[in-house]
Amino acid sequence: MSEILLYHGSKEEVVYPEIRITRYTKDFSWGFYCTNNYQQAYRWADRRSADGIVNVYRYVENPDLKILRFPEMSDEWLDFIAKCRAGETHPYDIVEGPMADDTIWDYVNGFTSGQISREAFWALAKFKHPTHQISFHTVNALHCLTFETIIRVHFLAYHVYGLATLDDGHVVFQALYLIVQIREVDAYVVGEILTDFVVPVQ
Repeated sequence: MSEILLYHGSKEEVVYPEIRITRYTKDFSWGFYCTNNYQQAYRWADRRSADGIVNVYRYVENPDLKILRFPEMSDEWLDFIAKCRAGETHPYDIVEGPMADDTIWDYVNGFTSGQISREAFWALAKFKHPTHQISFHTVNALHCLTFETIIRVHFLAYHVYGLATLDDGHVVFQALYLIVQIREVDAYVVGEILTDFVVPVQ
């Protein structure tokens, strides 16, 4: 089976993910939410805490589970979110699809509260580019995740940015060395971090 890396931005290390029922429901109902987009997880972590953490998991899909996918924003996606945010539950183990950014989130709220029509929502949202989310809603779904490591976002940002006065090649070498010394991480994660934090010398 194929494996991919998923990221969960948080204020703490989450070795054992949990499904928690909170006061407010999320897009796909209560669940444990991840993304395949490192930058998005970084933003989640940055918003949640001054010492934000990106948790990294290896995900192996279980074909026996009930999985719902939305390849793109659609009427079905919008209706599903509206029902979940209204407190309805669903029978799926895993749900995957677009995640609205702050602007689209406002439009979704407008739609679910009846302030704007479906037509108005799509007129406002059609030029927006959502990111990715995948939510895990059962214990069997959580078993598809294996904790790999954590990335302390501000610690890395501070140290790697500090290397930006060196020449480009040296920056990359030193950044790789620094990250690997902090903790062994997957090469793909290293590449994602370098993309985010290593600033080319002007």
